[in-house]
Amino acid sequence: MVGSFSCLRLTRSTNSRHLMTFGFVGIFLGGAILLFAGQQSPWFFALPMFLITFSQGLSRPPSNNLVLEQVDRDAGAASSFLIFTNFTLGAAGMWIISLDWTGKVPVLGAIALSCGALVLAAWVILQKRGF
Repeated sequence: MVGSFSCLRLTRSTNSRHLMTFGFVGIFLGGAILLFAGQQSPWFFALPMFLITFSQGLSRPPSNNLVLEQVDRDAGAASSFLIFTNFTLGAAGMWIISLDWTGKVPVLGAIALSCGALVLAAWVILQKRGF
């Protein structure tokens, strides 16, 4: 919620594409910290998780807006598809983390790191292609 509220305030003075880039980098960095240091103490778990959730809140509104700008008609169907995709990927992540792992924190970090890396790489490629 703090990330989305910050996005609202920051879009007045910052380009939304920069906010998205910052959000994707934050998810990646939070996942890396969680993966490699998340089990050291509760703070090394809580702070990267805050960074991940803040970054998701920061990047989600402008990314949804960017996707919906591409739709000429049936914006409701496109919005529903975005939410469906979000919930489906969330359910897949919940299934993965619920498996019998010896340490769930590194797995959670690996999920955040890989998702952050994938989205950041796709975002950089799209930016180079002029999207």
